Amino acid sequence: MSYPMIDPGGTLRKPAAAQRAPANRLVPGGAGRCWQRGVTLIELMVAISILVILSTIGIPSMRAALNNGRVATLANDLTLALTMTRSEAVRRGAQVQLCASDDGTTCGGTWQDGWIITPVGSSDVIAVWQSRHPDLGPWNANEAQQAIVFNGIGGTESGNARFVIGVPEHAVLRARQIDLTPAGRLALHTYQHQT
Repeated sequence: MSYPMIDPGGTLRKPAAAQRAPANRLVPGGAGRCWQRGVTLIELMVAISILVILSTIGIPSMRAALNNGRVATLANDLTLALTMTRSEAVRRGAQVQLCASDDGTTCGGTWQDGWIITPVGSSDVIAVWQSRHPDLGPWNANEAQQAIVFNGIGGTESGNARFVIGVPEHAVLRARQIDLTPAGRLALHTYQHQT
């Protein structure tokens, strides 16, 4: 414990520990040192430069990651639709088709608009998919093929089909390719354009 001290002039003084100088003032006996708050202009410019460099590197990578995620989602949606159409045909023991649809109720339009599952010869719609990213596809390798028809044993009545999703010519983005055989088997391939 520290006790107050009396100096030779007879005045009462607080102990040295209680005599702290406020910030931004010269500290007695500190040889001209002072406490600083904030940053200098040079420190601020260095920090901004580092931020700009990291942003320049990071933003294109983030954009490619988002587009690759969209391609994967679209490929998964189409794979699900093809698998569901085949399962529905086997369950019913009748022909069921997956066809391009621009209005979500009837067959017609392009695959980029969306697609529906419907029994052949019926206006009933089993499931509907609206394309979330029409700029990424899917594109059918045979543009005249507007429907994929599955029979009651799970095979396709429409022969081979190939869908490409993504932009295969783009050097950064990955593309997906879905191949469907006449037996109704699916194969999903991922590739990236090589420059």
